[in-house]
Amino acid sequence: MRTRALVGRISLLALAVALGVCVITTSVMASTTGIISGVVSDAAKGTKLSGVNVVVKGLNLTTVTDAKGFFVITNVPPGTYEVTADIVGFQEASGTDVQVMMDTTATVDFALREAVTQEKEAAVIVARSLVHPDTVPTLYVVTDKQEQLTRSNQPGSLYQVPGIVLTLPGVTADPQGYPHIRGGRSQQVGYMLEGIPITEPTSNGFGTNLVTVGMSKMQVHTGGYRAEYGNAISGVFNEIKKTGRELGGGGNIESLLGSQAYKGVKAEFGEVTGSGLDYYVSTYLWHTQYERNFAQEGDIADNIGKFVYSVGKDDKLTLLLNQGSGKMFTAQTHTESLSGPVPEARDSGQQRYEIAGLTWSHNFSPASFLTIRPYVYNSLAKFDGLSFPWAGGYGFFNTSSAAQRGLQMEYTSQLTNSHLLKTGVSAIASRNAYLGYTPYLTLDMFGSLSTDPYYYESNTRTLQTAFFAQDQIKVGNKCQVELGARLEAMKYNKSSAEDLRQSAFEPRFGLTYSPTSRNVWRLSLGKYAMFTPSSLMGREYNNAEWGTLYKAGDSRPNPERSTSIDLGFERQVSDNAVMRVTPFYRWYQDLLQASDVLVGGVPTGATEYTAVGEGKAAGCEFHLGKKMSNNWEGWLSYTWMRATANASSYTTYDPNVMTYVDWDQRNTLAAAFAHSNGRLTHTMQLQYGSGLPYTLGADPVANVRRMDSNFLVNYGLTFKLPKNSILGKAVHLDIYNLFNTGTQLHRDYSDAPDAWLAPRFINLSITKDL
Repeated sequence: MRTRALVGRISLLALAVALGVCVITTSVMASTTGIISGVVSDAAKGTKLSGVNVVVKGLNLTTVTDAKGFFVITNVPPGTYEVTADIVGFQEASGTDVQVMMDTTATVDFALREAVTQEKEAAVIVARSLVHPDTVPTLYVVTDKQEQLTRSNQPGSLYQVPGIVLTLPGVTADPQGYPHIRGGRSQQVGYMLEGIPITEPTSNGFGTNLVTVGMSKMQVHTGGYRAEYGNAISGVFNEIKKTGRELGGGGNIESLLGSQAYKGVKAEFGEVTGSGLDYYVSTYLWHTQYERNFAQEGDIADNIGKFVYSVGKDDKLTLLLNQGSGKMFTAQTHTESLSGPVPEARDSGQQRYEIAGLTWSHNFSPASFLTIRPYVYNSLAKFDGLSFPWAGGYGFFNTSSAAQRGLQMEYTSQLTNSHLLKTGVSAIASRNAYLGYTPYLTLDMFGSLSTDPYYYESNTRTLQTAFFAQDQIKVGNKCQVELGARLEAMKYNKSSAEDLRQSAFEPRFGLTYSPTSRNVWRLSLGKYAMFTPSSLMGREYNNAEWGTLYKAGDSRPNPERSTSIDLGFERQVSDNAVMRVTPFYRWYQDLLQASDVLVGGVPTGATEYTAVGEGKAAGCEFHLGKKMSNNWEGWLSYTWMRATANASSYTTYDPNVMTYVDWDQRNTLAAAFAHSNGRLTHTMQLQYGSGLPYTLGADPVANVRRMDSNFLVNYGLTFKLPKNSILGKAVHLDIYNLFNTGTQLHRDYSDAPDAWLAPRFINLSITKDL
């Protein structure tokens, strides 16, 4: 149903989270740690050194080099570390700012110099290349410190996933602010929380509030992702939470106050106790009254807890907890509900969720480990929008719930210095329920004698299983080849129709070539699949006649699929800057579509869901990132793309045309940078879009128009207060839409505007240490 209210580019996403109008995705799987490896050699002779002690400082992780000077340390938690290499007769060497990410290898090579005195000498700092020759996927990473460059945002994007990912290449927004990767639908993105899929099979929608509170790193895969990741055909967002070690002990609280009646509080606390328990807890509570938005008012709350404890030298337990809720109100009112007449009330949506995951990892050696993780994930979303549709209301009610129980197991082994093997299995059992009610849509509108309204329930149990294997082989010193495969299946146990099983086999291939330490070429080719939402697989109607009009209960579509190819080039252009260029092509197949049921070639008026749609996307991503130097840091992202499909969503379909999807924007640019000078830090965020398409009239090809381009400027100022100030640690001033641009982003089929940039939003906050 088309939204008629004025909406902001990003803030509608926060509403959709709370209302249960969920972005459709599916679950993915990945390990929760990374790898550090490298070679230690004699700086003067070039010979490899064996028996060198290699230590990851701050962690109880050590190893020694083998006869070829090679070392590897697996099962390293994501974070930034210092790695040292030391042996008698040589100066100690240190590699700083070693960033470890999930499912990737950080390479640190050491060239040790002979010691010239018997006295203790200062460690030699090893200059590390900023490029990543061991990373084949197209992967972008934003840290918690870099997130501060994007904090000048409106309430629905402040400390939210979209506020970060929409500043990166390959990610574009539709008129309502939903993120899309490389031309895919918003429901084709995989969302993860430290490897746990934060989705629910009923609608395949993300069931959390997608907050970044407590975030350590955000990993964004736009292409070429490995076989560990499944059930996502356009890309993956994976968020890593902080540990107490990263916080450094203690905590802080931030009090926020802004326009649009915005007020909030964010607090975090963590440390490593004397017994070795590493814990981190965080909370974020906020309220706002939106302008130019589908929602009029909202209250959101989220809580995070992460507890890490090492049992001996080789075993570690990690408990991750995430709980949240949200409620939004619109300007529309209604006077009845499913239970009968009620006092006049605003249409509203609400959501709540709970996640608990326990990870046990065991190191067999520094080169191999096993990870086992059971988890529980419950989600509930409801939208009570029974206002009269012909008076600008919504006219429907729905509720969706899922109770998931998952188990993931993964084994990683560095078999030799040139051969890394990963394999894993997973299973997710879920009880899914969905109810849809539209009182203003009745059978007599379709020629029936009955006036029964449109009402159905879907109660389907699902069992999702997966197996993957990923082989990474180094060929010489300059080339790495990756071969992977994933086999996954989904079984639908329907209460109203015959059970169904879907399955997919997905091969993956990747290659990197590094002619020098400052240049990397990448090639990746893979197939990906995503399963059908359970609410479309089995429906029970209040009147059997509805089942003849909407045959979702009998639909048996295949999984949606995509084939993707990337060719990327990465170059370190200076000591502190890296540039990446990645042309890509992606072909979407078997897209879920609603189509007419034909008898003898004649439409019957009935609708069914089938996997018959097709889409294509071609484009190029550009990213230039600069680390802090000379008081400057930041990044610039640019995406050129052309994306077409039979339809933008699964609710419509025309097999005879290929039209531009609603988020097809030729040129998308985003920049975020900061300048620090003493106590002051200035941040600036820029966003430019050349214009989204819209259709004027019935013909989706001949009547395509383009909106005017839009340009957005956000500004932030942080002032570090003097030590022991009674006010706190720092004061922040953030201004979204600095010039209050009122650009129209989209129009509906009648040429009426239905989406704008949100108006200027000003936020003032104070951070105080606890």
